Amino acid sequence: MEQITQEIKRFAAFLIASEMDDKVFVFLKENPNPSDAQVHTFAEENEYDVHDLEKAFYRLATKYVQLKSEQDKKASDAKGHSVNIEKDTISNKNFRKVIYTGKKMQLVLMSLKPDEDIGDEVHDNVDQFFRVEKGTGEAVINGNKHSLSEGVSLIVPAGSKHNLINTGKDELKLYSIYSPPQHEDAVVHNTKEKAMKDEDEHFDGKTTE
Repeated sequence: MEQITQEIKRFAAFLIASEMDDKVFVFLKENPNPSDAQVHTFAEENEYDVHDLEKAFYRLATKYVQLKSEQDKKASDAKGHSVNIEKDTISNKNFRKVIYTGKKMQLVLMSLKPDEDIGDEVHDNVDQFFRVEKGTGEAVINGNKHSLSEGVSLIVPAGSKHNLINTGKDELKLYSIYSPPQHEDAVVHNTKEKAMKDEDEHFDGKTTE
């Protein structure tokens, strides 16, 4: 639904920019399913051609139905994802590697070099799960410290300031589950430096399947 909402907003913005003004967007936000009487009253009050307005609303509705149908079909065709998470996590050498993105969750592999951390983060609307497969480290959640070692799992509630630090001599290998997704599907950041430069990268609504 998030992807559909984003697509509809872009399409609505196009219609408004090319045919109308932002009063239409405000009207649709307040009246997501307007009646004919509401449309006619709005057109009269704002001196719009009611036929142009109806055509624009029809195009928006058609776009919504099209996108919703495509998403429903995609969801019904989903095959799921199976992976040897321990093996793939240990063999991963990338700072961050997204391996699967669903509508409501995302699986990501991570590898931190000795003395490296992920950096202080806060995900306002995302809960996050970590599990360590190899190495040692420390997690800090809102100032509370947690030791990390093989087999340890960690949950970071949404809105919590957190950081993970590799305090060992070997790479810290872990995987994370974001709910909902946080990153673009299939994104790979070989190093922390590349991840920091790509700071505008966020989940854009596109899923793995």
